[in-house]
Amino acid sequence: MRSLRARSLVMVLGLSLGFACGEEEADIPESCDEQQPTLALDNQTGNTIEVIHFVACDMSEQSDYPLPPPGLASGEPIEIPFPGPGCWIMQYEGDGCFNDPREQTDALDCDATWTWTPTVDTHICAG
Repeated sequence: MRSLRARSLVMVLGLSLGFACGEEEADIPESCDEQQPTLALDNQTGNTIEVIHFVACDMSEQSDYPLPPPGLASGEPIEIPFPGPGCWIMQYEGDGCFNDPREQTDALDCDATWTWTPTVDTHICAG
């Protein structure tokens, strides 16, 4: 239930704020044959991250990446594949917390790596 609400929130925010990629996507392929773009995530939030939600910037695709239990502890890095090339809006969830504002990539090619270090500066917890 919580994941569905978060994805809906990401979609509504993306539509209402008119997210767009910072780079032209004309040269970015629609899919990757061997290597997907990579998210280099370094959790510096003080809480565990349990899932990463991905929404394409044009709202055409959604994907969740649940992290293996017990989640990604604060101070831990991980590399995970993006759902595909292109521009992505990302939100994490864990321990009743999420990021605000959402993280948005540029248009990513198949061999690209996007580094994201969520910190307490953008960390919101319910309650």
